[in-house]
Amino acid sequence: MHLVTASKDGAIYVWKIIGDSENPDDRLSYVSDFNIDEPLSKVKWFTPTCILVATTEGNVYSLNLERDSQNALCLSRPKLVYQAEHEVAIWDLATYSKGERHEVWLAEDSGKVTQLLLDNTMKVLASKTVHVS
Repeated sequence: MHLVTASKDGAIYVWKIIGDSENPDDRLSYVSDFNIDEPLSKVKWFTPTCILVATTEGNVYSLNLERDSQNALCLSRPKLVYQAEHEVAIWDLATYSKGERHEVWLAEDSGKVTQLLLDNTMKVLASKTVHVS
């Protein structure tokens, strides 16, 4: 099982939870990290190998956990999935996946909520505003 952590300055870390030691420090093993260089507001697993990242600059990125040429797990370069209008902060995101239907709901600090429909490559197929404050 993997755990993702992040710092507000843009660094994302992936850890593997291992063993059955009673000491939590002995159960976390570093896997990989990447720095997006934007202030982060939300990081969430989208699939067992895909992480979604929202920033206070209004961007949503996806990163994949994949094997490199030496078979070590590493994070891919981020792929820009969505960019909000006027660079408003995205404060929360919720995800829903069932089969080939993938939805991401974004809450912006402007009060706007946007629903994204994505394909398996994280390409936005449709985007619609579902709420405006």
